[in-house]
Amino acid sequence: MSLEPGLYQIRSIPPPELLPEYATGEQRETPVLVWPKVTPFGIQVWDVARAEDDQWIITAPGGPDNGGWGRANDAPGEDVLFTTTIRGWNIRQGEDGGYVISVPTSVIGAIWAVTIEDGHLAIKSYPVIRDMPELPVWKFIPAHLPANSD
Repeated sequence: MSLEPGLYQIRSIPPPELLPEYATGEQRETPVLVWPKVTPFGIQVWDVARAEDDQWIITAPGGPDNGGWGRANDAPGEDVLFTTTIRGWNIRQGEDGGYVISVPTSVIGAIWAVTIEDGHLAIKSYPVIRDMPELPVWKFIPAHLPANSD
């Protein structure tokens, strides 16, 4: 099933020996963290929308002024930042019903995919070769915002 614009929780699809973790935005201009599903703080529901050039943007509900996914540079080893400087991402259907999130790049022979590193999201380069390593896969779980309690 292809991804549709909407509100989602973005969860890792880890190897069987690990627990899944959810992309969590806490403080602006810091890396997007990964936490278990229940956390008393941070943003775990993301607004995923189409952007130019077949890319996607991922923001906190309410728009880019509330923060979203960005990066300082388009390079492996960079953190995925929770920032108001939103950047586009490639989101392609992967295996296990999940999706691969990667940096749009013209580099040949590599995919710069979003992975988990030291408790936060980061960009890692994966070579495109015959025995290619498995790319990190993410599940987009449809979500909704809680009703206003006013």
